[in-house]
Amino acid sequence: GPWLHHALLAPFGLSTSVVANRVLSQVALRSAIALGVAAVVAIAKRYAAARRETLLAGALASVALVLAAYTNPVALGLHPVAHESVVLAAALFFLVDWDRRSAHVRWLLVILLPAAGFLAKQSAGPALALALTLACGRSVLALAAWLSLGVTALALHVVSGGHFTEWGVSLLGAQGLGGGGNLGAALGGVVVPFL
Repeated sequence: GPWLHHALLAPFGLSTSVVANRVLSQVALRSAIALGVAAVVAIAKRYAAARRETLLAGALASVALVLAAYTNPVALGLHPVAHESVVLAAALFFLVDWDRRSAHVRWLLVILLPAAGFLAKQSAGPALALALTLACGRSVLALAAWLSLGVTALALHVVSGGHFTEWGVSLLGAQGLGGGGNLGAALGGVVVPFL
């Protein structure tokens, strides 16, 4: 999270500005809400001829997604979950019409989404790789999602001289249920609506 903020704000000389970091998080949260609502609209359009109950369920899913993405803008002002929410909402948006996407777009998404999720917050990477595996079924694309995740983690390990693995994986793994809860929340955010 801090590295992502630094990378996005350093070109403007604002990486140490608390205000700029909070604004960046707010932009991320609002983007997540917009992508989440767009995903629900896409679902509603796809099933426009469906029964009233289906459309009501879509509306309720939209409300739940908005509330989940915009949990607490003050407490989460500098938390990586703001950027994780954007990536998870984008993945949901792209998974809605997965079967209608071209092979080139599918390959691009399978490579970029797990990597982007992992860069935003470690728990989002495996959640997105799993969601894409479910979407791809038994194909090379499913394997590519996990390879993308592995290559991203390895690159962070090498670039940080091993410190990323020490802090970003070992420390979180030692938290027990707390670390697992984050992965569970990410899995619920993408995999459950996809199913």
